[in-house]
Amino acid sequence: MNSRIETPITGWDTVRFGDVGQWHSGGTPSRSNAAFWNGHIPWVSPKDMKRFRLCDAIEHTTETGAAIGSRIVPPGTVLFVIRGMILARTFPVGIATRPVAFNQDVKAVICNEETDSEFVGYWLIANEQRILTLASESTHGTKRFDLADLTGLLLQRPRLSEQRTIARMLTALDALIEKTETLIAKYQAVKQGVMNDLFTRGVGTHGRLRPLQPDAPDRYQHTELGWVPKDWWVASIGDLFDKRTEHGKPGLPVMSIVMGGGIVERASVERRVESNLPPEGHALVCEGDIAYNMMRMWQGVLGRALFDCLVSPAYVVMKPKEVISTRFAFHLFSDERSITKFRQLSQGVVDDRLRLYFHDLVNIKFAVPTALAEQEAIADRIEACDANIAREMALLAKYQQLRTGLMRDLLTGKIRVKVDEMAAAGRGVGN
Repeated sequence: MNSRIETPITGWDTVRFGDVGQWHSGGTPSRSNAAFWNGHIPWVSPKDMKRFRLCDAIEHTTETGAAIGSRIVPPGTVLFVIRGMILARTFPVGIATRPVAFNQDVKAVICNEETDSEFVGYWLIANEQRILTLASESTHGTKRFDLADLTGLLLQRPRLSEQRTIARMLTALDALIEKTETLIAKYQAVKQGVMNDLFTRGVGTHGRLRPLQPDAPDRYQHTELGWVPKDWWVASIGDLFDKRTEHGKPGLPVMSIVMGGGIVERASVERRVESNLPPEGHALVCEGDIAYNMMRMWQGVLGRALFDCLVSPAYVVMKPKEVISTRFAFHLFSDERSITKFRQLSQGVVDDRLRLYFHDLVNIKFAVPTALAEQEAIADRIEACDANIAREMALLAKYQQLRTGLMRDLLTGKIRVKVDEMAAAGRGVGN
């Protein structure tokens, strides 16, 4: 990548990455000196570089701490990680939006007058995979870059005005991505609040939440699980499910269970372990069953079957009794408080060895509506929240795909922009 340019872009010049500006190293102020910490200057480390625009950090240093143990760089500085385990999978890049200090695992470049810093930042992101191939193994399994390799990278750039045009177009798209991510986080928080209400108050007449127990004590009963609606019962999982023990049948798809995804096609799972088991060697899952990974139930790895299928015999398959809606049960078991219960009853010394056996699972108790109609109404409410999240997730994926393609096209000159059309082009991305 740093030896020559494969396809020169007409009208663009070629420069070494090391020549686009001034390079600076960071550091860590002494932890033993309280005067160096809890100041107003963000101290950026790799764990802070989850977003392209860096406006804050987990830790803050003082001016004295930064002057002695680190360095302060101005807004617009390009920062990127040069050392750490994170380089095994990604190459974090950020642009400081305010004065920041940074640690020794990060390098900073203050771009010169011929180079736009955001253009450089996007160029680094667009070339992430090729740049990662330059990282070499360091001590304790970490990765690091040889600075000669990084500074020797060849970068093609148009004149400054076109660099800024490209950067602003990509910035407009980034704003849409950030807005969508914020909306997803909001919907997820709303869902958690809705689940908390639904699993403690349920749905009364006219499809509305019951009032809180202190406001309507006559509608609640006190149980071993606390106050629950009067027409609910405290049921163990054994009251609601039996263990399905049938062997698999030929002709059914083989599925896996993944965190956050439920039951999915086995072929879609990365790093799957190939199996030569015949269908009869698998466990049968019937439509509506709930199956879970015995070794990861403490993390909420379970799913509800939408059709008959096969799963690994290492999974546990639960067959519902007539008193339970598995739509309701799936959401109940996926709730954070339920996962805490699963973890408490899982057996093992370390997390990787924790197992939740069915004979232990069946003793866990929950408050459950006696009416299937109310269970279904609760599931409807939660799935409406899921639909909002899924819609925004699909939109986010669309924007991210567009961003990747647009970076590729703009930063390689495949698509050329006219500077005098910049303002309209930048606004058009969000319309």
